[in-house]
Amino acid sequence: MKPGHVNEISNLKMDAWVGQVIAIGKDREGEAVLIIEWDADSLEHYSEKVLNIFAQQELDMFSYGIGLDEVEPCEQRNTYEEIEQIQDALDIRIEQIKKGDIEDVQIEEDGFEEGEEWEEEDDFEELDYELEAEVNTIILKRWLRHFRHTDEYYSLSKPDRYHVNFALEVFTDYMLSYEGEPIRDWSGWSAQAVLGNIIPSKVSGERDFFEAAELIYPRFFQFLKDRGYHENADDLIAAAELVKGELVRVSQDPSNWGMAKMMLMGAINKGIDPSDHDAMNQYMEAQRLQGLQGLLNDTLGNSEDDELPTSKPQYVLPRQDPYNNIGRNQKITVAYYDGKIVADVKFKKVEKDLRAGLCKLVKT
Repeated sequence: MKPGHVNEISNLKMDAWVGQVIAIGKDREGEAVLIIEWDADSLEHYSEKVLNIFAQQELDMFSYGIGLDEVEPCEQRNTYEEIEQIQDALDIRIEQIKKGDIEDVQIEEDGFEEGEEWEEEDDFEELDYELEAEVNTIILKRWLRHFRHTDEYYSLSKPDRYHVNFALEVFTDYMLSYEGEPIRDWSGWSAQAVLGNIIPSKVSGERDFFEAAELIYPRFFQFLKDRGYHENADDLIAAAELVKGELVRVSQDPSNWGMAKMMLMGAINKGIDPSDHDAMNQYMEAQRLQGLQGLLNDTLGNSEDDELPTSKPQYVLPRQDPYNNIGRNQKITVAYYDGKIVADVKFKKVEKDLRAGLCKLVKT
């Protein structure tokens, strides 16, 4: 980094920080942005105060987006092993901060005073789930960083590597939300259910994504085994092998789709981009009117069968995350396509609905 640069969020001076360019993107004005992964010497500058900021706001502390005019070439200072070591140490510290603070944060935001008893058992269950989800995110990000430096990762084609993050994030999410298994407790039995049924029936994507996913999962589980990261790695590998072919087949059969995927794929098959909120609103309204017409036809004895979408899905997962600037605990307002408005809700509470196209972002 050139002298004088200050991180706007943490107010940390980043003079002479050094890192490696791992990606090139664009900002909102279309200008090029370099994504830099910091080296070990740079990461040692993080104070406890700054780490608390990163933990609370769900920010990436290992990489940074910066314009071309803010950097200059320099020599490499650390090996990847040294960088990985300090990244892991910082990850563990962030996990400790979250485990120590999340109950206090949740109590404060939900309006509970210190010492006040919670009468509903669901309050504790929700808190436990949120904590598990937060820890899952930390551990998965750590594993993904390591995975990207392995032969298993580079044995994937470049188009397949594009799907790695999403494939593993949705797997981690569904293992917890549907099977109740946090990342360290993954079992082969639950993995088989999620890979063979839940992901292909609920995730909306083109065939290429599911074909890539069938290659990603066994490679990632093999990586977990090679690193000794998961005691059930052999069972996870076996589960991934058992669902080969099924993941793609189920994902392309409309009779297996959930309601949300059915609606999205119906829009996609009509050439509608799910990220186009106006077009989706019009489609949803048309579907509502079509449903009313169906009821009228039934009443008159003149019903028509609705056709399920059967053509090949054309939806391509977005190459830039439209929500990458929103913290998981940041409060937002969303509007659902049935007219329901949800205000001042944490992003993480509605993230799945946003990404599934069930609602749209109204205010951040």
